Amino acid sequence: VVAVVGLSATAYEYKQLNGPPSEFDDHRIPSTSKGALFQSTFNRLFTFDSNDFGTFTHEQDVVVDSSSGFTVSLLTPVLLNTNVKMVDPSGAVVDMKAHQKETFWPVGDGTAEDMAYIYSFKNPVVGTYKLSLTVNGMSVQDFEQVMEKSNSQAHGAVLVWNESPETIYSQLQSYTALIEGDDVGINAGLYNSKENKNLVKNKGVVPLFLKGVVSDATLTVRFPNGSFIDYPMHDDGLHSDGVANDGMFGGDFNADSEGVYFMQSTLSGTNEEGNAFLRSTESAVSIVKKTVDISGDASADFDWRNNRVVFEVEVEELSKEKLQSEGSPMTASYQAYMEVSATQLFSNKVVPVAWTSALVSPTASSSSSNDGDAKTVVKMEMDLRWLVEAKALPPFQLNNIVLKEVNTFNPVSESLSARSVSVSDDVAAAINASMHSLTSSHVYGVYDEQMRFGVRPQYLQKVSANNSSVSAGQHNLLLLHGYCTGKNPWVASKNYFDEGLYFLDAQQSRSHDEFSRLVIDFAGENSADTFALIGHSQGGIVSTHILNYYWSGLDGSESGRRVQALGSPFQGNSGAGMWAEVLKLLGGCGENTDLSRDGSELWLSGLSSATASQVYFYTTQYDKGGLFGKGYCDMLTNSVLKSPNDGVTESEYAPLPGGNHVDNFVGECHIEGMNWPASFLNEKRNTEMNAAAARP
Repeated sequence: VVAVVGLSATAYEYKQLNGPPSEFDDHRIPSTSKGALFQSTFNRLFTFDSNDFGTFTHEQDVVVDSSSGFTVSLLTPVLLNTNVKMVDPSGAVVDMKAHQKETFWPVGDGTAEDMAYIYSFKNPVVGTYKLSLTVNGMSVQDFEQVMEKSNSQAHGAVLVWNESPETIYSQLQSYTALIEGDDVGINAGLYNSKENKNLVKNKGVVPLFLKGVVSDATLTVRFPNGSFIDYPMHDDGLHSDGVANDGMFGGDFNADSEGVYFMQSTLSGTNEEGNAFLRSTESAVSIVKKTVDISGDASADFDWRNNRVVFEVEVEELSKEKLQSEGSPMTASYQAYMEVSATQLFSNKVVPVAWTSALVSPTASSSSSNDGDAKTVVKMEMDLRWLVEAKALPPFQLNNIVLKEVNTFNPVSESLSARSVSVSDDVAAAINASMHSLTSSHVYGVYDEQMRFGVRPQYLQKVSANNSSVSAGQHNLLLLHGYCTGKNPWVASKNYFDEGLYFLDAQQSRSHDEFSRLVIDFAGENSADTFALIGHSQGGIVSTHILNYYWSGLDGSESGRRVQALGSPFQGNSGAGMWAEVLKLLGGCGENTDLSRDGSELWLSGLSSATASQVYFYTTQYDKGGLFGKGYCDMLTNSVLKSPNDGVTESEYAPLPGGNHVDNFVGECHIEGMNWPASFLNEKRNTEMNAAAARP
């Protein structure tokens, strides 16, 4: 039984994550190929041109390389006033109304209101079509008023999808070059999906690129100030693009300010059948300031009451106003990680012992003097039983120390070489004595909660069930929505959830960590001393983030599932880059790089397998049907997402590695208004999740 001593913690309390050396590779900075994008579309953001008569027009080519089928999608805030005309390669005018279907771009967890048109064509003529858009029935003033509500420099977007095997691949060149002032590089290449059938896209496998088919490669960057700049991409072996003429192109730009950058890689040329093609990928990446540097010595102290080795790593804070005084409540600034080695008994060899990680903020060293020469450090802990497990003793070495900015998980400082740890004779003697007493009781290969997550705070300490002096407090089931929603989708099914509390942070784009702290605050404000979490979309990821990094009432729930997720893109969303631009265009929430493929891979690298094993997740997808017979939830998003999907979350990128995949439901979609029922309205599953939720 878990009892609650107080109503809530007075400040956020962070777990001290530990794990064995066999998990080192899981927590190091991942390869950027794991966050790669694979697209079969060409997407263009456009602005209308105006003339002296107050007419607004836009013209562009639509390149069709598939004789099987293609689609053209149009989004603009002035859609209902826009006349659409297209001329085929022979010069004949296409009857666009005959091919038009209304669709929408999903926003949040509620029914979307951002309408779009999609034009679908079966067995078309291959070649270049001419698309013309003209705004009718609007004055200049009316047009400008509509566009002022947009958060984008663009007036609209055209998405062209070809049902053909030519697919564009792109990836960032480095996850350690995402700091203000860095040169940010990206690679792209074209491949044939039929010739890469065994490509496992979420495992970092790079496809076999087509050589000699790309005639032009361009990197287009939208800077935080709204300006767009084109940069050439090269296949010359000189731009971090591999070997010259291998089919992979490289380009880069200087990220001269912090903020979110939109990047589009565009490849054009002639395919192996002699047809012109045009493909693009879109991604968004956050650039952060370098606010800290791992700069000096490392030392270790010993918490003998809890058998914890406390490491201090000296850092230099480049933003001094963030310096935290000892013991003062403050949200963490970084996710810290390092690998600990020690000297093995008998052999005297240095051996790996454990990894340790936590959310941290720089603080004054516990050993700092009072003469004004105080050291600034970050602190991480390691359970002493990891030393017992490794049959090792001090001296220690620290390797692969990394600090990531907590709202993006961008690495901002790293120290990869071995770093010696200063240990006083008294500390070494205390460690040796405690290890001697632990050796006989430790069960090798068995890692309990304290070894994995650290010492519970007092208000969550486990106590005897017959201790009448401690009250169990109030228990609730917290139900979370996802990104940029106007409502909590679970409210529609509230009759199926016991003691439900419905979190709502309307129309917001939050990082996983910021979202997590709001949920913890919400639990405290509603006196939820212990709770379980059920999250839809980003809400499921945030629930996992809380379980991984924060001590909270979630840890007071013992029997059952602490975290359940539905339709959560744990490995990111390959349409996140274009999604952000479209939502900005339509006046929505804009970017959330935590939900991108790159941001998700960086976040996953901090997740403990001991956390993942406690998460239960459900996935859904569309059933077969539709014009091309393969099915869809939303025709528009289906053109930019990996198939199958639920209209927002792709089946391939939904699973949480190491988590418990309960079931995949075919014939359900992410939100209401799509081609199949919304997943969160499934009465049978909601009843199941309620019954399975953890209780104290």
